[in-house]
Amino acid sequence: MGSNPIVKSTAIGVVLQLAMVLLGKAVPSLGAMPNFFAICGTVVAALTGAIAGRATTGTAGAAATSGAAAGGASSVVGGLLAVATGQWPGFAVAQLLFPAISGAAGGGIGGVISKMMKARPSTA
Repeated sequence: MGSNPIVKSTAIGVVLQLAMVLLGKAVPSLGAMPNFFAICGTVVAALTGAIAGRATTGTAGAAATSGAAAGGASSVVGGLLAVATGQWPGFAVAQLLFPAISGAAGGGIGGVISKMMKARPSTA
């Protein structure tokens, strides 16, 4: 995978998305809850973005961009996994915009927050 923080964090995010989809498949009542995949997928994207942002050098804007790319990409893969396992009924390709946008937003926010937390001086 090299040293690219976006690639590394996206891979971690895809594994987390896969775990979420498999959990939804194993426990059907979770998947039946309104917006379960949307909320959990966005949280996973924010975590993915935080991982990318923490590893990104530069400004908070660079961390937000890295986080948005990693979070959006992993969310789209998560959506495709949900389709492949039959957990996204009535799927149309245009609907991939939902995980792409929410994942990018969550990932960007996670990236900025991680950069802000990394920049805090230690009081110890």
